[in-house]
Amino acid sequence: MRVEPLETLRESARYIAIAWLMFAALAGCGPGRRTVLVVAMNGGAVSLDPHTQDEFVTINILANVYEGLVGMDPNLRVVPMLAKGYDNPHSNAWRFHLRPEARFHDGRPVRAEDVVYSLKRAREHPRSIFAGDMSVVYRINALDSLTVEVRTDQPRPMLINLLAAVSIMPRNFEPGEAAMGTGPYRFVRFLERRGVALHRFEGYWGSRPHFVQAEFRCVPDDDERLRLLLSGEADVDALLGTDQRRRLEGDGRALIRETPYTTVWLLGGDLKPGRGGNPLADPRVRRAVSLAVDREQLVREVLGGQGQPANQIAPPTVLGYNPGLPVPERDVGAARRLLAGSGFAKGLELRLLLKPMNHRVGELLEGQLAEAGIRLTADTVAWDSLYRGIEQGTVPFYMYGLAFSYGDASEGINELHSHAPGELGHRNNTGYSNPRLDSIIQSAFSEFDPAGRQELLQKAMAIVAQDLPLIPLYFQRTCYGVKKGLQWTPRSDEMILAKEFRWDPRGK
Repeated sequence: MRVEPLETLRESARYIAIAWLMFAALAGCGPGRRTVLVVAMNGGAVSLDPHTQDEFVTINILANVYEGLVGMDPNLRVVPMLAKGYDNPHSNAWRFHLRPEARFHDGRPVRAEDVVYSLKRAREHPRSIFAGDMSVVYRINALDSLTVEVRTDQPRPMLINLLAAVSIMPRNFEPGEAAMGTGPYRFVRFLERRGVALHRFEGYWGSRPHFVQAEFRCVPDDDERLRLLLSGEADVDALLGTDQRRRLEGDGRALIRETPYTTVWLLGGDLKPGRGGNPLADPRVRRAVSLAVDREQLVREVLGGQGQPANQIAPPTVLGYNPGLPVPERDVGAARRLLAGSGFAKGLELRLLLKPMNHRVGELLEGQLAEAGIRLTADTVAWDSLYRGIEQGTVPFYMYGLAFSYGDASEGINELHSHAPGELGHRNNTGYSNPRLDSIIQSAFSEFDPAGRQELLQKAMAIVAQDLPLIPLYFQRTCYGVKKGLQWTPRSDEMILAKEFRWDPRGK
């Protein structure tokens, strides 16, 4: 992080001290408060670095602190953010014109050098989640203090969508236990279990948010989140479970809000052949697992019917969803025959790791797979630990949810490209590889025509549905409990942005 002059540091310290006094005064306003928004999340922030992780709760929190050159509106359309406008001087270049009034949380104006630093960091940081997709960028230049040009190796139509997710930070800044963005809220401190307290940024370039403070509290237990909502200690339950939804229906203290189908729940794992043999490396075993799953039962008993069985790894709301793919019908006999053909006529043992909120799924899968001769042990582990293991490729078999944030199936498909450090497939730690899929992914990545891109992505989806490097279980709407009088419409990308909430006690 850049060392600042002494007067700047003194000014920052005075600003933080005033904010702390305001925070202390506002935090005790009780259930009738109108200045503090409390969101009960099912986890906490695993990091304050927006370039090195894509854990969902963390993204939600940091989306209030950081911004990109562009962003997504609630319906997944690209909109200007720190760039007030952009254009294509030619097919291999994007030019961004910055807002002169935009400032970082320490008061510094946003300039082209900050953008260049941020985009290069997202492309080159050894742990960047964007390194693969950003590998197509070969030059990032500041043309003047408010203009940045990004050049790609060939036409890359989806780059603009990707840049909506790449946060801009001050040049030479390295997030650690602090964050420095341009968003409507700035980081104040961590709460218990890596919850986060935020304060409204009075120098924000956009519309002034209604709430002065925003607290994202880590509350992993479904019942406890609902209790906080109904007692008035929280304004939002950010992940309303099926049982909790039933209890909330008809309760006059809170309302139920939900998204379209934007999340798919999957089984994933390590597909690399091991020295002692890895059963999941054999696609016949993966198909046997898929055929043993009763998706209808999962939707009925886990989601209370508020979902649908999944036939692919992208939900119906994104470009590239293939409506021609059938939902796999349960066939225990076929599953047993596949296992026998792959050397497991006497069955096999698998251990599935999943987060505590999915414990009921694990129980049902144990019973379902047992009928096909698969002795499954489903163990729950803390999500932050499971997430890190998945990212490092050290978890043999796991369940997780994939939410699509910019409305395009490439967000999931690209990470199944054959592993290539610094390129597409940069985060593919599974060992899965299919040259035909690689070719389609690369073609789709350069296709400007929406109809042509849709066709390519649907072909890719069909290959993945056949190979099953990821086994789809069900599509789910994210369901929220919201205090009555709090005005808010859930977004298609499932982001919870404090600036989008308003208090109106007359509202319903």
